[in-house]
Amino acid sequence: MNGGVKSTIFDEFQDIFGDFFGFEDIFGGPPRAQPFPARADLRYDMKLSFEEAAAGVNTKIRLPRLEFCEVCNGTGAKQGTGVVACVTCGGRGQVHYQQGFFTISRTCPDCRGAGQIVREACPDCRGQGRIERTRTIDLRIPPGVDSNTRLRVPGEGEPGDNGGPPGDLYVVLEVRVHPYFERRNADLYCTVP
Repeated sequence: MNGGVKSTIFDEFQDIFGDFFGFEDIFGGPPRAQPFPARADLRYDMKLSFEEAAAGVNTKIRLPRLEFCEVCNGTGAKQGTGVVACVTCGGRGQVHYQQGFFTISRTCPDCRGAGQIVREACPDCRGQGRIERTRTIDLRIPPGVDSNTRLRVPGEGEPGDNGGPPGDLYVVLEVRVHPYFERRNADLYCTVP
């Protein structure tokens, strides 16, 4: 039982300080797997009439977003050239500095953590691997929504870096003020002159 507790404490200690001080190098453990690239969620603000918010509506939205370049398949490299391992970091994406007892890891300044460098940039995306395109999305707004309601559309965000999965789209609603009716929670009020 004590062995399990020691292992847990050691693991927590390694989690807290490992990334900063590079404990996998100090204690001889295997390097931990790098997390998958962050997904890029998008936000879209949408205005609705009072009637649309009350009854619900099916609508289409046009959304500009970055998508993978089809010419280079998201690599950013011109066709026929490909990418090469970064010479500075040896393809690891990080450079290590020894300072006394500690090894400090930092993101490689040349490849910015990718581990690869594009020899010749793709002419379509200019080496970025992504191009801005406008996409039309069908959206179902349920009845009874109110201002600041947030609808999540999974997988309709921008793709993550280095081939990461797409993020989500969050549609934030704003309901316009009606000249006669006022909504208070689930109740509807009308002031009659």
